[in-house]
Amino acid sequence: MANAKKPTIRRKTVATPGKPTGSRSRKAKSAAPLEIAPEERRRMIAAAAYQKAERRGFATGREMDDWLEAESEIDRMIGAA
Repeated sequence: MANAKKPTIRRKTVATPGKPTGSRSRKAKSAAPLEIAPEERRRMIAAAAYQKAERRGFATGREMDDWLEAESEIDRMIGAA
């Protein structure tokens, strides 16, 4: 048994409805927007805006800028237009 080969393990690709398979799946996945509830989107924006304010020492006067920048980043991340 010195010449016995180890078995090759292959992962089986399972088709999921609405999800493309194969080499194109990565490209198609990045183009499709994520399904995020409005409350979750708002929570994500609030957390990102808070982090921006924290990084600048919570100086007043830029709260709206923080929110708008965070909103833009989150929308870009989830694929919203």
